[in-house]
Amino acid sequence: MSPSPARHRRLLVLPAIAATMAAVLSACSSSSSGSGDTPSAASSAGASSGSYASLQQMVPGSYKSAGTIHLATDFAEPPLMFAKGTSQPGLVFSVTEEAAKRLGLTVTPVLIADSSTWPTALSAKRVDMLPTFNDTTERQQAGYTFVDWAYNSIVFDVPKGNPKKITGWDSVCGRTIGMIAGTTQVAITNAESARCVADGDPKINVRTYSGGTQTLAALQSGQIDAQIGSGLSSPYAAEHGASYEVVSNFQTYAQNMGFGFRKDDAALADALAASLNSMIKDGTYQKLFQQYGLSSSAKTSVTRDKAASAVPSVAPSPAPSVLTAG
Repeated sequence: MSPSPARHRRLLVLPAIAATMAAVLSACSSSSSGSGDTPSAASSAGASSGSYASLQQMVPGSYKSAGTIHLATDFAEPPLMFAKGTSQPGLVFSVTEEAAKRLGLTVTPVLIADSSTWPTALSAKRVDMLPTFNDTTERQQAGYTFVDWAYNSIVFDVPKGNPKKITGWDSVCGRTIGMIAGTTQVAITNAESARCVADGDPKINVRTYSGGTQTLAALQSGQIDAQIGSGLSSPYAAEHGASYEVVSNFQTYAQNMGFGFRKDDAALADALAASLNSMIKDGTYQKLFQQYGLSSSAKTSVTRDKAASAVPSVAPSPAPSVLTAG
């Protein structure tokens, strides 16, 4: 379907959208659950108290006594989180381990395969921190507090060869697009669908699924023309043998990616934010993002519960890019 000439739009970053905490997680397929599994490059505490004394003074007493932060993981979304036993821990672990070390703490990963249950695990104090919450959620109503630590963006995962010639939002009017139910992806796609109709084009057929595994299965079986993917992980998957290609570099939506904490752990969240900012100041943070090929997702400052309106736009490239598995 060729887009109407009028469909040359500026970026729209949606305001906060009410959604359940479980739904905003980017679910991916993973192995069986458990706890206490340590990634290949585990962090050790013992950062010099002289070097980071002011940071360590921010750590709540209970965490100083425990000496560790329990982080939920499903080891399922490279390059953010690699499977246990691989040569690299992934960006999430690399960033959190360095930040925790500066606080005089370690990170203890807790393997919970079903990421939709992570908020429950956080509320039950099985874990202290969640790694990958997207932006534009009614965060203050959710009972959690967030430290926004990276930028994410929407991409399209399409069958190899891109048979429907999808190049961006303008090309998906009348197409069937899959995504995880309840996420901000649904609200964004519905807004784009309304623009299609307003411009005289067919609406986008929105199909929602319970998780990433189900959405990918729908793409592979031809039930959908594309699935909405993550700019932080889909390109890596496509380059390392995934069964799809990634359409990126079109005018899209930028989102904050946040670490999630219980609201009564706001002091811990503030300590982590301060530690991350110290990493930004000395260049460590940027080097870690560069190591995983995600330099454009690095932030220039980290805050707790920052407004979504501060998220920068993602500018369009002259032509769409299709990354394929080599």
